[in-house]
Amino acid sequence: MIPTRPPAENSIKRSSRDSLVNAAEIIRSISGAHVECITGDEKGEGFFFSEDIVNDLLSITSVHPVREDIVDEMLKKRNVDKTVIDDLLKRDMIVESLFEGKKFYRKNIKKKF
Repeated sequence: MIPTRPPAENSIKRSSRDSLVNAAEIIRSISGAHVECITGDEKGEGFFFSEDIVNDLLSITSVHPVREDIVDEMLKKRNVDKTVIDDLLKRDMIVESLFEGKKFYRKNIKKKF
């Protein structure tokens, strides 16, 4: 498995596909076990939203960063515009980060609510 969201350590980078395939082959040859590389990006279908979109966003982003396009898709499905995100950013309740050229949102754990 490889990181698909910003990892806790900034120095962590995604391994190349070739190195992952090579590692899987080595593990297979040593152990005889079925080994699978999980390298895809997450989809947005796994998130559930209630009527309280702000608390939902804060709950999800407190567990792990969420890609901007997934947040945008969830807001669109709820007929909520992006001012919700802008407000959370302005109030310093969430923070933005970039990972592999994609924007992510996560709860600002340093902020006391």
